[in-house]
Amino acid sequence: MKNHRFKKLVAASVVASISTFLATQAMAITAPAAGSFGYEAYNFLVTTILKGPFGAIAAILLFLITIMLLVKQQMVPGLICLTAAIVLINVSNMVTALGAIY
Repeated sequence: MKNHRFKKLVAASVVASISTFLATQAMAITAPAAGSFGYEAYNFLVTTILKGPFGAIAAILLFLITIMLLVKQQMVPGLICLTAAIVLINVSNMVTALGAIY
């Protein structure tokens, strides 16, 4: 039973590594040009809200909530808030890297 599980893990690792080495192109975008489809939505959501003062204040509040939750020894909600704060800080890089189209 244990040997069968190990063989499945090795096979999955081999498939994952082969597919990683065979990848040839990353699908990432730059910000849409002014006047193109979805520019207003992208500009408002990413530039104004997430990368602006609203995103910075939200990230600071999430860090403060994380500290409060970790002091109260509520680890799972604290780690979720910490992850959300880190994602909020790095959202501009993530939008470009994921190739999200607005």
